[in-house]
Amino acid sequence: MHGVCVGGGLEVALACDLIIAAESAKIGVVEATIG
Repeated sequence: MHGVCVGGGLEVALACDLIIAAESAKIGVVEATIG
């Protein structure tokens, strides 16, 4: 993955057995900061 991966897109990626991410990837869970 490269670029920004947050929210639902991150949840889909976490369902994979293996994730290969670029060093510049921004990954986060937005729902955790809302409430």
